[in-house]
Order: sequence, then structure tokens, then C-alpha cells
Amino acid sequence: MLIAAVVGEIEKTQWSDEFVGKEFRGYGVGTHHLVNHGVLPDMCILGEPTDLQLVLGHYGTVWVRLSVHGHYVHTGFTRGKQDLSSVFRMKEVLPAIYDWISAWEKKAVYDGLPGVVNVGCIRGGHPWRVSRTPDRTDVFLDVRVPPTMPLKEVRVAIKQLVLDLSKKHADYRVEYETFVSVPGAEISKDHPLVKTVEACHQRVLGTPAKHSTVLWDSDASVMTRFGIETLNYGPSSGPRDAEGEKVAIETLLNTTRIYALVVAEICGAHG
Repeated sequence: MLIAAVVGEIEKTQWSDEFVGKEFRGYGVGTHHLVNHGVLPDMCILGEPTDLQLVLGHYGTVWVRLSVHGHYVHTGFTRGKQDLSSVFRMKEVLPAIYDWISAWEKKAVYDGLPGVVNVGCIRGGHPWRVSRTPDRTDVFLDVRVPPTMPLKEVRVAIKQLVLDLSKKHADYRVEYETFVSVPGAEISKDHPLVKTVEACHQRVLGTPAKHSTVLWDSDASVMTRFGIETLNYGPSSGPRDAEGEKVAIETLLNTTRIYALVVAEICGAHG
């Protein structure tokens, strides 16, 4: 049995010259280091806060920057030229982006649930020099991708969106960049790890374990790509609120009992 406490699990990443350094390293950087340096278990339980539900599958994600360009001049020369600003131009293309989002969410169905895309950020111009028009405005998308769908489908779909926007707005110089690509993960409901966790959950809590599909990503994305079947199953208590995630002491103890029983069963079954 191995217990790994890895860094950089959270969904974040380095980008450009502005957001660099260890505080921006995420998306399984610690787990990547783990498996790339010889730590390769037969299977894995990830203690994500799943409310003690077995998460058999979760989405991956692709992060995309879409940009439009405009003129860069002093405020004194902008009268009557607001439509040349990249901020104004972004306003003009946003409806098409949201239409694309709606179509993608219908396409990215998994386990009977629609997909989701988050418009996570819009940036344009320089706060320290608003006497100049912004020559580029960016919109950043977090596109969630089912584990059953190749990530390249996002790239193809985004490229087509950019081609369509460029054709309609030739002078906007629409461009895009993909800067995060993380596949989803899933595990069969018939896998021995799943069956063992179900049995131990029933034994400790006296109720059948529930299954769940989630939109968040986990380090299972890394583990499964290295042939390590991974199940997300861990403690949390009640809905998330202003205090964030929390775990009752009783829940933590029960989870520990379940983990211990699962380890004993799995290790014993393998001699």
C-alpha cells in the first residue's frame, strides 16, 4: 500500500509571462511527477470530496484563449472610432461564442447529462494606461469534455468557430490558443476496486453506496493515462457554502474505516 500526498492538484495553470511560478502550477503536476518517477500502483483511490459517492467518471477540460484585435491610439484620437476598439469588437463576437457554447453543451453529453463551458475571464487593455485603447481583448473558455470524447474534437470545433468569426469579421484578426488539455477519466462499475469499495461502504455505513458523475477534474486523469485504474471516493459533509468544503468527524472516521477495509481486502485478494 502506498499513500501519496501530492502537490499541484488544483485546476490552475501557468500562462504567459504574467502568471508563472510554483503558485500557478496545477492540474496534477505532483501526480505527473509521481508516475514519471516510478511510482506505479496497480490501482488507486483518490480521496476527493465526493460525499462518499463513487465517482465512476468525470469530465476533462480544454482551456482556450480567443482574441480579437483593434487599433492602439491615445484617447484623444478615439472620437467616432469606438467600433475600432478590441473591447467593442469582443462585444460583437461574444454572441457567436455563446451560441457555440450552447451547441457544445448539447454535444458533450455524458452519462445522460449535458456538458458545460465556463467563460472564465475577459481581459483587454492596461489598467495602468487607460489613456490608450486596448489593441487586443481576450476571452478565456473552460470547455469540459466527456471522458469518452477525444480532446481533439474541442480543437477542431474551436478552429471552426475562429474560421467562421474571421470570415465574418476579417479586420478583427481573430485568433486562438489552447493552453490546457486534460482528458477525463472513468472506471468500470465492474472493476474489483469499485466492487470492494461498495461492499466496505455497505459494511461500515449500512447503506448501499451511490454512484455519481461530476464535471470537475481530478488526478485520475493522470493515473488512468498510465494504466492505473482510479476511483474518486472520499469524505465531505453537506452542501458547499460560504465556509467551503467541510467534513464531520464521524464522516472522517467512517471513511478511514472504509479505506482500511478496502486496503485489507484488495491486498489480501492479491496474496
